[in-house]
Amino acid sequence: MPLTGFSLTKVAAATTIAFGGLIATAASPAVAAGRSDDTVSVSGHGSVKGTPDTLIADMDAHAKRAAASDALSAASDVATNVINALEANGIDASDIQTSGVSVGPAYGRHGKVTGYRADESITARMHPLDTAGKALDAASAAGGNSLDINDTSLTISNKSKFEAQARSKAFANAKAAAEQYAQLAGRQLGRVEHITATSHSSGVEHFPIASGGSGAAAAPSTSIPVNPGKQTISTSVRVVWALQ
Repeated sequence: MPLTGFSLTKVAAATTIAFGGLIATAASPAVAAGRSDDTVSVSGHGSVKGTPDTLIADMDAHAKRAAASDALSAASDVATNVINALEANGIDASDIQTSGVSVGPAYGRHGKVTGYRADESITARMHPLDTAGKALDAASAAGGNSLDINDTSLTISNKSKFEAQARSKAFANAKAAAEQYAQLAGRQLGRVEHITATSHSSGVEHFPIASGGSGAAAAPSTSIPVNPGKQTISTSVRVVWALQ
């Protein structure tokens, strides 16, 4: 049943119509091979917001000495102090990881080797968040000028509940549009022929944390404030229905 601006036809190419930010496609038998001759393909989107419950901190314990072995030993001592401080302030040992160790020459003016610098990278997952500020402050104080807090980010440790809600919203969004297109064409929705889905989130939220760093004074002994805010978890789905 042809309508103004919309028709379902059995031709060699698919007819695509944009409506309200959704894409509807009436596929030909060639496009929908092995499925019903007439189909409607609709994309839907669903999103929910959740509160982050975990802070991830990437830190670098470093030291510079005349010999490489001494630099490694000194950096290891700094890392040990930082890890002990984290554990003493509520961070479980299983949530603290040594993520890298390196050592190399340090150069001065005119490319002259002035010693060796060693770095030991530490990644800590801090949860619940009410322990994170105190733990970060303790780590900074323990590492002093020999610790850099390179990056901190907030994330949701278990997103499965939010992803399920987003999928339900996305599918309902697509189905509502498909039903409207079918009604406009004087048809009814049949069975689902195909589903393609993509889940994604707004990503972790990064925010700067001042650390001691080389040549800087140690951080004051106060708890660093951590405001979790909200994180968006989204799902996009493309569903193909047969038309009856």
